Amino acid sequence: SATATTGDSQKVEEAVNSFGAVGTGDPPKMKEPTLVRATSNSITVKWEAPPPPPQQQLHVTRFTLFHQSAIGEEPLTECFSSGGPDQTEFTLSGLERDTEHCFAVCAGNAISRGPLSEVATFRTKNWVE
Repeated sequence: SATATTGDSQKVEEAVNSFGAVGTGDPPKMKEPTLVRATSNSITVKWEAPPPPPQQQLHVTRFTLFHQSAIGEEPLTECFSSGGPDQTEFTLSGLERDTEHCFAVCAGNAISRGPLSEVATFRTKNWVE
């Protein structure tokens, strides 16, 4: 799993890819997650699946979402792994009110994970709905 901080994306990518094969089978880099909804204690993000690969490459079979609280020096860690390529949304709950949270996503296939997306930062709401 990834152990680097948000500002150290190269180490994160190396950690994410350290178990997989290198070459034409690697999934493409994805766009950063986008915000669906934020409440006082949860953030829902979604991401776009990459376009289908050329015939000689493997199809994306899963997505892995990483999270980091923007407070302190906590590492970016895996918080969700999809059960298939159609799962492109996730809600992280149990968060504190009015706090920032960073998210990044990567695609995976049968042999490896692709590079981590850019990091997107979202804030929980300051009030209870």
